[in-house]
Amino acid sequence: MSIEELSVQEQEGERADVFLSRRLGITRSFARKLIREGRLEYFPGLPDRRPSPGGPSETKPSKIKPSRKVAPGETYLVRVPPPESLEIEPEDV
Repeated sequence: MSIEELSVQEQEGERADVFLSRRLGITRSFARKLIREGRLEYFPGLPDRRPSPGGPSETKPSKIKPSRKVAPGETYLVRVPPPESLEIEPEDV
């Protein structure tokens, strides 16, 4: 599992699913799925209260909806699961 820390820049202020898809280069539907599964975390409060990626959490993350507007200065942690492996076997014709 990969953990990414994403900071919202001043020019940004879009929906969380759009922000996540643009920053990670994933589809918007996959971004919505990650958000609904609770893999995008926002820790309100001072920046020094955020946990480091993979480190212990001192504050509880806020629940986020895909339609939530991100604001400049906010920082999010996203936990991206590894790609699912597909086992494709040839078929006798």
